[in-house]
Amino acid sequence: MLIVEDEYFLADDLARALREAGAQPVGPVSTVAQAENLLQKEQLDAAILDLNLRGESASDLVERLAATDLTCLIVSGYAPEAIPESVSKVPRLEKPISPASVIESLSAELARTQ
Repeated sequence: MLIVEDEYFLADDLARALREAGAQPVGPVSTVAQAENLLQKEQLDAAILDLNLRGESASDLVERLAATDLTCLIVSGYAPEAIPESVSKVPRLEKPISPASVIESLSAELARTQ
């Protein structure tokens, strides 16, 4: 499970929660370039992505991943009306969130798509 999140403590908490849930986190990474690098090297089941990575938009990355049928979950501080139309159909949690809520939402999405 790829984690693309620029808030260190949240990224670390998500990675820990994924391990505790029996998943293998990939990352976390905090830039689109780092995510692209891991995408070339790793086989992924899902991705958890923030849309704003220190001013860099990850919406193009989310759009590309969602088009490949990779299960994606956006974790962002953006309100629904601020989400780019191209990724508005991707499941989303609005920050602040708990790692448990991310795991629950991601599990539900994985079950729905399998």
